[in-house]
Amino acid sequence: MKRNILIVSCLVASFVWAGCSRPSAPKNTPIPTLTVEELLANPQSHSHTMVKVSGCFVAGFEKVVLQSCSSKNQAQQIWVEDAGFLEEMKKGSLPGMPEPTPRELKSPAAKKVLFAYDEGRNSRAWQKLAASMSQDQMVSDVVLLGQFETIAPRDPVPMYLGFGHLGAYAHELILVDVLSSQTSSSR
Repeated sequence: MKRNILIVSCLVASFVWAGCSRPSAPKNTPIPTLTVEELLANPQSHSHTMVKVSGCFVAGFEKVVLQSCSSKNQAQQIWVEDAGFLEEMKKGSLPGMPEPTPRELKSPAAKKVLFAYDEGRNSRAWQKLAASMSQDQMVSDVVLLGQFETIAPRDPVPMYLGFGHLGAYAHELILVDVLSSQTSSSR
């Protein structure tokens, strides 16, 4: 009996010691601003985290993306998801009812959201983006705050297993806020 108590005491002490000696970042650690290129250089290291990312926001027919301002390469584009859409999708599922989408076709976007959804903040963010877009190209230079998700390094992206329109994008940023934006004069 004494031996069991000693073993349990040692285990508890080792867990406490391991927890104490582990470095931990302060909760108020500032989030650095990355460029699209920096973020996508190693997307797995930023997956399922909050990020600030700078690039060019492009909206068009079946396209709402953040991309490098110097590249139009679709592999280097990040689908920008409306947090309001995800919130509505959560409301749409009824307890005890079968999922309408087979698990194999379910988007990785179903992961846990890391921030509290705020309808007003979401609306203001999308209004800022709309106001900063030029009429001809619908492109603006922005710094966005959001939750980054990726399915990389899958290459190519399997149909219907990614993000955005027809699941065609390997990366997604669930928009939380627009930190800065300016209309692009020419692209």
